[in-house]
Amino acid sequence: MGADQHICKWSKAFRNMPCLRLLIVKGEEVRHHDLICDPIDCLPSNLKWLDWSYYSFESLPAYYEPGNLVGLRMPFSSLVEVVKEPKAFHKLTVLNLSFSRNLIRTPNFSEIPNLQRIILKSCASLAEIHPSIGHLRKVTFLNMENCKSLNSLPSSIQMESLEIFNLSGCEKLEKFPEIQGNMELLSELLLAHTAIWELPSSVGKLSGISLLDLHSCKNLARLPASVSEMRKLKILTVKGCSRLAKFPENLGDLNQMEELYAGNTAIWKLPDC
Repeated sequence: MGADQHICKWSKAFRNMPCLRLLIVKGEEVRHHDLICDPIDCLPSNLKWLDWSYYSFESLPAYYEPGNLVGLRMPFSSLVEVVKEPKAFHKLTVLNLSFSRNLIRTPNFSEIPNLQRIILKSCASLAEIHPSIGHLRKVTFLNMENCKSLNSLPSSIQMESLEIFNLSGCEKLEKFPEIQGNMELLSELLLAHTAIWELPSSVGKLSGISLLDLHSCKNLARLPASVSEMRKLKILTVKGCSRLAKFPENLGDLNQMEELYAGNTAIWKLPDC
């Protein structure tokens, strides 16, 4: 029996599983086939966790209702966009689309208000981040590492629960958003190997930061004086920032600092302590 027939058989079987809550499919073995029908279209509405590696369609089917879905994990998928028309993912807390190389845009996050973890690592074609991402109040972990096509983010963010923000390897990203409101829970900000040339002065509001990684940000020419307001900063990496010529004068006031990496920069003088 061909792979397409198998998948259609699954579709029919799903119709008879109204109590199905968890579905994990390791789809690599069928990803090269042109599947006639998408079995997700027939999943029960009570499904809570969908984990499908190498999902081979360009978007979730139009008739699928994800209202009870808590986790959506689709690494290495062929998704171009998650949905073509707006859908309410009101219970979704985990979204993992890592290594989905065809993904070009994110969904409207205002339809996914309860997200806690967003993983978009190595989505090489991802160019559009919906501005609503900046107002997600429950997200604790946001990973967009190695999104090589990403060149902009929302102009400002107010993500009061965010703890880890990883943008390392977003080599076209030139500007970091303004910080609005209280984001004192953010402990790790990873911006290595980006095209960022300046951080906004509002980063000083990130008072809980313990790790700031700017490794190999070759366009970065200065650090804002407000970096000295990051009183919990323990590790600062500016190694490989070849245009960076000096530290802010008050950087020496950061008495929690344990590690400072500044090799291969234009810095010739350390801040006074």
